[in-house]
Amino acid sequence: MMVADIAYSEFLFTYNEIGKILKRSHSTLIKNTVSYSSDLRAMPELRVIRKKVLHNAHDYLQSIYYMYICD
Repeated sequence: MMVADIAYSEFLFTYNEIGKILKRSHSTLIKNTVSYSSDLRAMPELRVIRKKVLHNAHDYLQSIYYMYICD
């Protein structure tokens, strides 16, 4: 859920694109987004983990992002 949120909100991927990468349907990702939002409200420490995931995944997601732009 966290990687999908980062790809969607930080790198502007569509749910269809994220679904192809993560091998999930776009409807599953949309449903998980709602769950993730409520999880963030319930457990604020997830924001710290999200920052770490964003930092670790930044180069990878950026390379995929540019691959989609060039297509």
